[in-house]
Amino acid sequence: MSTAGMDAEADHLPCNRTAIPAQSGQSCLNEDVSSTVNNECMVCSDKATGLHYSVTTCEGCKGFFKRTVQKQLKYACRGVGQLGGCTITKESRNNCQHCRYKKCLSVGMNVAAVREDRAPGGRPHAKKLRSDQQQLDQDPQTHGQPTERDPSEELFDAPATSSGTDQDIGQDDSFTEEKAGDMIQLLEELKASRPDIIPVKGNEVNHDKPINTMMQCGYQELQLIIRWAKKVPGFTNLCIGDQMCLLKSSFLELNILRLAYRSMATYADKILHFAEGVVLTEEETVKLGWDSELVQSTCTFAKRLSEIKLDYSDFCLLNALILSFPDAAGLTDKESVTRLQARFMDCFYFYCQTKHPQDTKHYGKMLLRLQALRALSAKAASCFFDLIDSGSLAKDDLAQEMFEDGFTSL
Repeated sequence: MSTAGMDAEADHLPCNRTAIPAQSGQSCLNEDVSSTVNNECMVCSDKATGLHYSVTTCEGCKGFFKRTVQKQLKYACRGVGQLGGCTITKESRNNCQHCRYKKCLSVGMNVAAVREDRAPGGRPHAKKLRSDQQQLDQDPQTHGQPTERDPSEELFDAPATSSGTDQDIGQDDSFTEEKAGDMIQLLEELKASRPDIIPVKGNEVNHDKPINTMMQCGYQELQLIIRWAKKVPGFTNLCIGDQMCLLKSSFLELNILRLAYRSMATYADKILHFAEGVVLTEEETVKLGWDSELVQSTCTFAKRLSEIKLDYSDFCLLNALILSFPDAAGLTDKESVTRLQARFMDCFYFYCQTKHPQDTKHYGKMLLRLQALRALSAKAASCFFDLIDSGSLAKDDLAQEMFEDGFTSL
């Protein structure tokens, strides 16, 4: 029997049972050799159920790998940040099929062992997938790029079934009627949270240092962000400490995103809309003390948002994604935050596919904007500290605490 055939037979071997050796002289898997590692899925670290396609995995990753190979599915990276480098865990495995399949290959799952419907004739299928595997290994720069046949194009092709599970939904990029209803409800709640509320210029004007008048609007926006976050579905279910960690880590990115969103209609004239009654040109903003490069980058960011036709729903979803990044420093329950962001990502993906069914790149374009936003927030933090150190800016205790803690986690 060939090695591939043995791998197919091994598909049903439970953990802690003796496996048929693939080659003479190879050590058997038995209860004495099995350890805690053997009881964990090598792809996502969930509880393993056996040796599947040469690797100890859970049922979910086994099924995902089998479907991917049999259907010749092509995925695009759905991650935020470094495309093609998503971390695959039990909680996050459904977020990015591209990186999950890549992980399956990297731990040694055997494409040749997958037989189409367990019937003769599956070998040519497997042969092509071996070629795909080699291409994936040799060309890491393709991560996140559209493929010839992205499964997201088939989002609503498959009929909804009552037997589908959330895990299956994530793996096949399909949505049952119940899941779609949940996504619609979540989006409506995010829109109702009103992340677009604009600060209002106060009556007090500092003529000696007008930048402080503008910064009061920024401090007011910080208060608006905190109030908004409490209305984001699932946020207040986190412990208070983790809520603060997320706010400190994200508030500056949220602030810049909101400023750019308000300025989308005026970016061509290099005008930034800081608050009601505070609308300044790029030149005026620089004269107040803001870094010229930062101001230019913010105008450019507003331009990019306009070019990709960011709408209010996109804006609400981006706010939720930024708030729930699980890489925030000091989190005590990272898994809960990861699950929360995964829900927002599912909703964002659902919205992009329903709103822009002909534009398969829209979701990726939106996520790419987050990388530029993070770089912008680092510039803004540096500018803030320079203004404080030079005495040009009056201190606000809450804002300074948020800046200091948030900046260290950027």
